[in-house]
Amino acid sequence: MSGVRQALIEHYPQAASFEAWAAKPTAVDSPGMKESTVPLYDGAGETQVGVWSCTPGRATSARDGYDEYCYFVAGRATIETEGAEPIDVVAGDAIVLRDGWKGAWVIHETLTKTYSTVKHG
Repeated sequence: MSGVRQALIEHYPQAASFEAWAAKPTAVDSPGMKESTVPLYDGAGETQVGVWSCTPGRATSARDGYDEYCYFVAGRATIETEGAEPIDVVAGDAIVLRDGWKGAWVIHETLTKTYSTVKHG
């Protein structure tokens, strides 16, 4: 997706208009689970910003070498963390997944989030 750059601002009209849906590769017993990502910024691989959406199902996940900040704009999910109690997230919630996080996303209603990642050297 390309944005309109004016001075020091980049505007992405309809950024959450997902067009390229693909099977979720880490889905567990969730045939038909699909995801789509709209990348908005890539700071030479050190920082990434975008919008992500995923249909209902369960998928494993890990954060290796980076932290991820997520702000949920639609949907509902339970995030399972190895060795901890699961948490429920809904639109309006925010979380930070730290480097080393491992667990699973159980998506109950199609989930959409904005995200920002910061890579660790």
